[in-house]
Amino acid sequence: CKPKAGETVVVTGAAGAVGSAVGQIAKIKGCRVVGFAGSDAKVEYLKSIGFDAAYNYKTISSIDDALKESCPNGVDQFFDNVGGEFFEVVLSRMNEFGRASICGAISVYNALEPPKAHAVSGLLIYKQLRVEGF
Repeated sequence: CKPKAGETVVVTGAAGAVGSAVGQIAKIKGCRVVGFAGSDAKVEYLKSIGFDAAYNYKTISSIDDALKESCPNGVDQFFDNVGGEFFEVVLSRMNEFGRASICGAISVYNALEPPKAHAVSGLLIYKQLRVEGF
């Protein structure tokens, strides 16, 4: 993602080995880092390793509300380990020329039916986003 000091980075699956390393590297580079995880214990872990904000996605009212609160100036970089709804909502909050690295899609790995696809190509074009598989 090429993090730059002062940028805001959002990491999903942030308490895992990859997500926590991404967040720590972004902090070293001078970024504001926001993480999402699946338990309160994981949220506390993220805060203990330096994340500026962390949320338990199972207990928040909405992903969008959490992003409004923790990323008032938008998202510059997104490291996605989850996919699905997270991907769509975070993309809508990204700044122009933002970058997204897609590492996983844990939200759909065990789905019995393929997820309903939403059109995000217009958003990618309008905001001139860069999306890469990792």
